[in-house]
Amino acid sequence: MSIGIRSGRIWGISKRKLIEALGEYYSSDNPTHIFDITNQPIMTNKIIMNRKLDGFKIPHPKTYYYPFDGLLDSNQRCVIKPEYGSRGKGISFSRFNKIRPRSIPPNMYIQYYVPFEREFRVGVDFNRILGIREKMGIARLRNSKSCYYETRDIPKLKKFAWKVFKKFDVEFTGIDIGSWNGKYIVIELNSSPTIGTYWARLLAEDLIERYES
Repeated sequence: MSIGIRSGRIWGISKRKLIEALGEYYSSDNPTHIFDITNQPIMTNKIIMNRKLDGFKIPHPKTYYYPFDGLLDSNQRCVIKPEYGSRGKGISFSRFNKIRPRSIPPNMYIQYYVPFEREFRVGVDFNRILGIREKMGIARLRNSKSCYYETRDIPKLKKFAWKVFKKFDVEFTGIDIGSWNGKYIVIELNSSPTIGTYWARLLAEDLIERYES
């Protein structure tokens, strides 16, 4: 009996770190218990994810979907995002009164631009909050951009992130959350966040505890 991980190539380095943390508990051969980190279209498809946030009435940027009915006619800044996106690819900025709705394809969505005062990533699994990292800047790694993060401990943010997580039928995610005017606003839930060695160890501990019980 052992723990296996069902995941796609997209999880990459994070999957390897989790396998290392699981140690002897991990097996790729007919595992009895499987930790599923791929069957999460609710997060990989950002349109589905945002519609869920709408339905759950979770604070997040006001979002418009194809065919973009009721789009504002104002100079308010907005962000145009792809249905499937990662590391900011495919995102563009505009203003509502400059958008021609018919020129935006169905696989895109439009959001209010929120100039967040602070941005965080909160790691959450089925058992607990793994930790909070505050975005401190952007770094260039190879041919892509990545974020600098510093660890934080903010009880109010933990409570908010846990409430968000419990609304979604997933086992693990990294929730991006911004603060603006004293309020927390969900930016997105990530299906394949970079977890690092520390979060991998905590996640492995929870998986082993569940497996042994």
